[in-house]
Amino acid sequence: MALKIEEKSTRTKTSAFINWKRVVWHKSFSQVLKHIEQLTKTGWRVKCGDDVMRWLFPLLLILSADYEEQCFMALIRGLGGLCPCPVCLVPKDQLKFVTEKWPLRVSKQGQDILNNKLLTKKQREVKLKKLSLRPVVNAFWSLQNSEVHRAMSFDRFHAFQTGLFGYHLFKEFKNRVKECGRSGMVKVDAQFASAARWSGLGHFKDVMHLDFSDGSKFGDISKEQLLEYEALFEEENEDSEQEEQEQEQENEDIDENENEDEDEDEDEDEDEDEDEDEDEDEDEDEDEDEDEDEDENENENEDENENENENENENENEDESENEDVDVDVEMNENEDENMDVDEEEEENSGNRAKKQKLKSWNFIKIHSHVHAADDIRAKGVTRNYSTKPNEKSHSRLKAAYRRTNFKSIEKQIGRIDHQFLCAEVIRERIDAWDDFCNAANDHDRTMDPAFLFGHVRLGGKLPQTSFRQLETSHSGDTAFTRFHIKLTEYFRQYAPEALQQSERRTIRPDDTSIGFTLLRVDYSSIVSWKVTTDIPRCNPKFHGRPRYDGVIVNVVGNIQVFAKLIYIFTYTVGESQYPLALVQMLDQPLDQRQTTSIRIDRDRGFYRVRAKPRNSCKFIPIRSIVRGALLFDAFEGEGESLVVDTVDADMYLRVKQLFLKEINEESE
Repeated sequence: MALKIEEKSTRTKTSAFINWKRVVWHKSFSQVLKHIEQLTKTGWRVKCGDDVMRWLFPLLLILSADYEEQCFMALIRGLGGLCPCPVCLVPKDQLKFVTEKWPLRVSKQGQDILNNKLLTKKQREVKLKKLSLRPVVNAFWSLQNSEVHRAMSFDRFHAFQTGLFGYHLFKEFKNRVKECGRSGMVKVDAQFASAARWSGLGHFKDVMHLDFSDGSKFGDISKEQLLEYEALFEEENEDSEQEEQEQEQENEDIDENENEDEDEDEDEDEDEDEDEDEDEDEDEDEDEDEDEDEDENENENEDENENENENENENENEDESENEDVDVDVEMNENEDENMDVDEEEEENSGNRAKKQKLKSWNFIKIHSHVHAADDIRAKGVTRNYSTKPNEKSHSRLKAAYRRTNFKSIEKQIGRIDHQFLCAEVIRERIDAWDDFCNAANDHDRTMDPAFLFGHVRLGGKLPQTSFRQLETSHSGDTAFTRFHIKLTEYFRQYAPEALQQSERRTIRPDDTSIGFTLLRVDYSSIVSWKVTTDIPRCNPKFHGRPRYDGVIVNVVGNIQVFAKLIYIFTYTVGESQYPLALVQMLDQPLDQRQTTSIRIDRDRGFYRVRAKPRNSCKFIPIRSIVRGALLFDAFEGEGESLVVDTVDADMYLRVKQLFLKEINEESE
């Protein structure tokens, strides 16, 4: 809710004009709050759903905003002040110490100073500067039972995705890769391009040349980057890289703990027809460059506004710094390189002067904001309750409407344009609904044929019926399909002997037929939210021109969960009974052969490594034993070894964490 205030050059950077803008904002917002101001004091009686009359008192619980907006709401002096945090009184040169605790701000501090009539203007200004407060009355002070500084909420979207990772860790990652030369850059781009696809997760090709992206794409890169980083460096560099990788893994763990499935609604939308899902993946996989351009265009103006706000804060802070005897050597602008701080003594002792580099400063406000994340989660619930991400998406349409006005008396014009947008949306929804109705009869996935629904798993992407002889011939070069029908007979004899007893013969013949499928829709209960979530693991030799064989978590004997890779999905009918099966390559080969130091390094970095059994030992499993899908990245070093991407969602993160603890407990015993 930023008001556009014209600024003349004669008033730029002056303290009076900076404070006046805050006065205008809070005076304007007080008109909104006046409707509930009295109710916060007296409350009002409401008849609740249980027919009981109760007194209700409105109060301020959550303020969802980015840092610049929080500075306006809390009336603090921003990055140039002595205490730049809107929640606590941390000194500006102590922001990087995230384990320290500092006194919390309270509104009474500013109220007492402004209401003290015994203070001169100069004395009042000195006291306010020590607390980094503005000499302005806060509109939120009029609300009873509310504390504006407690309402300030952790902004995960800007603090991590476009903050700590987007403008800091990701840049450091690229700098370290560039130290390896062109070969290292080419290798990283190739590894990102060859990474396994996953529904809802962006796929990237040229990350080393990616200088700008929106927060969602930075979030996707952060989930993949650490594993690609691991595969880049050779063993002789492990000691020098281990500390940085452990720090990045710790930040990923923090982000995953803070993320309580903010995109849960998007995950639910994945349970749609195969054609729409494939089109989405095709857009992500084959037209990635176009998608990034579109996202950049969509968010360009938004980021420009953020940069303007930050530059404005910077200019205002410069004005304050001239009036204060304060050293402000640390550059706090998050959208610039932020590599301004240099320790001269360390630089002189760094060795070769020709290769001297500026030391990275980690003293910035967005790394400090994580200190208050846990308190906000305890007090206000999961981070999606106060995420700024939904509001970011709504800016583009408002800005598009504003550009269509003559920039005079814009309220009525924007209202008319917004009405036109709404009419267009209604027309589009009706067209889509009609298309869905017309295509429903021929859409096998939409009709959800009950013949291919088995418990919590649905089969999709039906293939033509084929015989086992044709299947073995078409995969003659793959040892997983060698003697396919004989192995299937052995499986039925061991696990489902009653199936063969229903048949006139006791064996499966090469001319017997089966129906293949290319995807599964696996419904599972999230251990985070207990809500039913759907994964779409695929098993397709030509998914948009390239093979895709996803990983899954499988329940085996003793209710033990292991990882496996899909090879072939099919149904085989015996008599009147249909058996849905999957040929999988188990990823439970012991890792004891590897060096003890390598296993220790994996655990220190938070990697869960799995090794595939030989290809010729693939086995059949019932699809009902599949728990959920799993994203696996090639480890690039050990043959058949993969790394489990536990950051793909919160449910997978907790499942892998449980496996970690289980292995450690077994070893300790």
